[in-house]
Amino acid sequence: MAEDVQLPSKKTNRNKPIRITTKEAADMQWELVRTWKPKSDVWPFKYGGGVVACTTAMVGAYYNNYYRRITKLKHIGLVSTFLPAVFIPSTFTALVHLKWISSDILIQKTQCPVCVELRSVFFQVTLGVAYPLIITPLTSFLLASRFYTYDVPPFLPIRGYIGHWWKITKPLTNRIHITIVLQAIIAAVLTFCQYNSIDKVNKKLDEISFAH
Repeated sequence: MAEDVQLPSKKTNRNKPIRITTKEAADMQWELVRTWKPKSDVWPFKYGGGVVACTTAMVGAYYNNYYRRITKLKHIGLVSTFLPAVFIPSTFTALVHLKWISSDILIQKTQCPVCVELRSVFFQVTLGVAYPLIITPLTSFLLASRFYTYDVPPFLPIRGYIGHWWKITKPLTNRIHITIVLQAIIAAVLTFCQYNSIDKVNKKLDEISFAH
């Protein structure tokens, strides 16, 4: 798909759009972010992926430790539960935010900032809260059943498994609510800062263009 993108350049008529693909437009904008000075103008883009990844990793690590403690795994299968609970969701959260939020803002693909902000919140809560709550007990139960550290209920019928999952998860209810709110706030604030950042960059580009 091609997009009409305004390219401010000394050699280009600023009012004449150049037709390029969405990916090319995003690549050009990311190159602008990487080389922009001062870096403080574009920090939400440079560090945004790291921010969402860290918050997702912390939540995943907390839930991972909780379910490992319940299932008495101790040092058994540390890597086996760490990868799906912490590493994978944090990495995926960063990639999703960079692709579907940051790049979208940079090329102004979605003309509804509130829509992008809500999308960001949805991704962050889903990957940073819902996913760990599903995957961490599952991996812990699988290891516990293999090494006989905990009396794991049969996975079928599923109603019995869900009932047991809720029984041991219920004490976390208040903390789950807190993590949902915190993840939503972090995603919303970061997205807001990214919009402010690109607005600041565009204004400075306009000033440079008009000066020449």
